[in-house]
Amino acid sequence: MKSTAVRAKVSMRGTKWGAWLRIALAVGLLAILAGRFGGGPFGAALARLNPWTVISAIGITAFTTACNTYRWRAVSAALGIPMQFKH
Repeated sequence: MKSTAVRAKVSMRGTKWGAWLRIALAVGLLAILAGRFGGGPFGAALARLNPWTVISAIGITAFTTACNTYRWRAVSAALGIPMQFKH
């Protein structure tokens, strides 16, 4: 017996307001933490960073994002909703 699924057009992009809201919430949270604990811990943490740490973090994040993309493409294909990369 085949299951029937409602096929909806899946948007690969979030809304513009959603992205700005996430950025505003992140900046607001950092401002609250800086106000509560002072800027010293943030400055000390930034001073300890070296370029290789930042490059490693960016590389790991990109690799993780690519793996998640592959996983969700496989899941959606199994559900009969193929996703494709669009430029």
